[in-house]
Amino acid sequence: MTSLKLRVQEVHDPMHETKTIGERLRSARRYRGMSLQLLADRSGLSKGFLSMVENGKRSLERRSHITALADALEVSVADLTGQPYNPPPRPNGAGGHGTVPRVRVALLGSSLDEPADVRPRPFSELLGETAEVERLCEASDYGRFGRMLPGLLPELHVSAVTGDERQRRAALRALVRAAHATFYLLKDLGYLDLAQIAVQQARAAAVKSEDATLSALAAFVRTHALLPAGVYLAALRNARQAAEYLQAATDDPAALELYGMLNLSAALACVTMGESGDADTHLREAGETAERTGEGNAFGLHFGPTNVALWRVALLVEMGDSGKADEVARSVVPELIGSRGRQATFFADWGRALAHLPGRDREAIEKLRRAERLAPEQVRNSPLVRETVSHLLNRARNAVGGRDLRGLAYRFGLS
Repeated sequence: MTSLKLRVQEVHDPMHETKTIGERLRSARRYRGMSLQLLADRSGLSKGFLSMVENGKRSLERRSHITALADALEVSVADLTGQPYNPPPRPNGAGGHGTVPRVRVALLGSSLDEPADVRPRPFSELLGETAEVERLCEASDYGRFGRMLPGLLPELHVSAVTGDERQRRAALRALVRAAHATFYLLKDLGYLDLAQIAVQQARAAAVKSEDATLSALAAFVRTHALLPAGVYLAALRNARQAAEYLQAATDDPAALELYGMLNLSAALACVTMGESGDADTHLREAGETAERTGEGNAFGLHFGPTNVALWRVALLVEMGDSGKADEVARSVVPELIGSRGRQATFFADWGRALAHLPGRDREAIEKLRRAERLAPEQVRNSPLVRETVSHLLNRARNAVGGRDLRGLAYRFGLS
């Protein structure tokens, strides 16, 4: 797959990125010299639908559709979504985006094979900072924990190769957890290729630890690196293999929760591939597992009955069943999950569903604003949410909820 020079050809406003996926789609199609009919034939989507997408009359927010079009055009998913986005002006810096340059240096400059030439802080301090990074990651506070990573990651690498055996094992475990958080910082802000390096570091530490549960956690992280890149078959295979591996270790509560999360991840991969029957099987397995675990939080994943319900809403939205997604969402109590980021994802999914239901724009805007209040950077950097906001703005700039919608669009950098 080649990558178009779309980013070079587009002049980016340093303050805002206003292009929609539909506009990028039209640019990519014209660059390839491809007609709408040919693109429709290659992607499996109708010519009429694609025309409406390019003209801002329909949104393009299902992962499967975006990936099908990227494949047909021989571009990356990021070429269509436009990630990473320029952050809107901030009075106190660029938030998580502002931490990425130093995080990049830390990832590239240290590994278990070649640890950085640094003197680590006392190990108890490193463990405490790892726990704080995880806490802030659950809150999607990218700016705060992103500033910790450039020091923490290299120091954990050094501790993992220079300490005594007990310390090395603890450092490897902490390194997997820190790399997990690093992955979410980079993935959620749109640095998908750089996020892969965090995945590799998590896998390397897990393998060296010889801990089956840590290896499964690293596999979970890899699955969620493959999904936004549109590599669905590999994501499904990865999640299934890790889940099968954990079946022998389900007497461990953390392993059981991770097993449930891997089944949810496999369900999403199935839905994006159009395999709804297999998706239902994985979702049912996750639900049965949640009945055994209750509400948990191993590795900051918050697996349990509530999270399964939240995932069910997300899967219904991806399948395009907005009415059912709204129905299920109304019965969920997201506050039972102690993660602002996970709650924000739920309200964003609910808002996306409502945006597709007649006469529900005001409710959609309210849910999207609630998601934004919970986790501003996470929500503003989601290509799927941005597409929904753009679509709402194009559809009713001065209609219902106009002021709130314009404010939402401005904070997303879409006005």
